[in-house]
Amino acid sequence: MRDKLFKGIIYSSMWFVGMLVIAKLLFVSQPLGYFWIAIIALSVLFGYESIDRLKVKDSMSYQISSWLSTYIGLTYYKQQLYLAEIVNNAVKRNDTKEAEEFLEHILRAEPENETARSLIVSIWGTSLLNNNREENVSRCI
Repeated sequence: MRDKLFKGIIYSSMWFVGMLVIAKLLFVSQPLGYFWIAIIALSVLFGYESIDRLKVKDSMSYQISSWLSTYIGLTYYKQQLYLAEIVNNAVKRNDTKEAEEFLEHILRAEPENETARSLIVSIWGTSLLNNNREENVSRCI
């Protein structure tokens, strides 16, 4: 918990310093008071926009809510590996319905997540190949 708080403070500080440098470079003649007004406005805007983007809802199955809780606590790189691990395990079990629902939930919250998008396409492709294989086997019998 402390580690997340510390990282949040560090990232917020880096964001403020970066915005300060950019604002001073762009608006050299403007006083710094305008900068703080802009920072507060942007913080409120992005804070409301991104707050609880990924929520565990009561209507979700236990498995999906468990995956989501784990996913939220990971760093970006580990989140992408975790998505791939979930899909690989689902394909091995030949039970991709919950993994597909989970990826759709991730894509609704993070439409820019290319890993989730490519994994859901791979699930669709795998299910299509499995359906064709079953049809071909039934024709041979």
